[in-house]
Amino acid sequence: MYEVFDLLHLDGRSLLDEPLVERRRLLAEVLRPDPRVRLSEHIEADGIAFFDVARKRGLEGIMAKDRRSAYVPGARSMAWQKVKIRPEQELVVGGWVKGSGRAVDLGALLVGVYEDGGLRYAGKIGAGFTNANRAELLAAVAPLATDAPAYATPPPRAAARDAQWLRPELVIRAEFAGWTGDGLVRQAAYKGIELEKDPHKVIRERPKT
Repeated sequence: MYEVFDLLHLDGRSLLDEPLVERRRLLAEVLRPDPRVRLSEHIEADGIAFFDVARKRGLEGIMAKDRRSAYVPGARSMAWQKVKIRPEQELVVGGWVKGSGRAVDLGALLVGVYEDGGLRYAGKIGAGFTNANRAELLAAVAPLATDAPAYATPPPRAAARDAQWLRPELVIRAEFAGWTGDGLVRQAAYKGIELEKDPHKVIRERPKT
């Protein structure tokens, strides 16, 4: 099923500056009936109830969009907000360690966030891996190998044991239960690679009130 939710061009005309409500109206008009294509539905006003339903269904979260918003390619806009059920965080990979058993090729990633211009160690991620994404990660880290850790302060000795260090150029996304008192991600699970994210812009994210 192909879910469509926005329309950026129509008949050679850019719709980027049109409000979201108008872009969706035009999208609904031009969609042809097809069992493989569906207009993504939305609700208005009942956001809290919608969020509760998403939480009960075990989804990652919901998107909240200002109906007057333009489409801003390649940029994050305050008019579009991801409301997460379980927090996610972008993290910079500074090293990795091998595992055991079926995960002997990749056991955990050593990650960090930038703070005061330096990369601060933010913990280990050893969950969320599959055979496919382990292979993808190993291919991504191979050209980044280096001899010394890139962290501004060395990771704990236990975490650094047998670590293979990397240039801090790879950004991943992880979901986690929260932050520990000493600034480490807690119960984190790998979710994927963020290909276009500048590592130096990865900082500790804090929820908006």
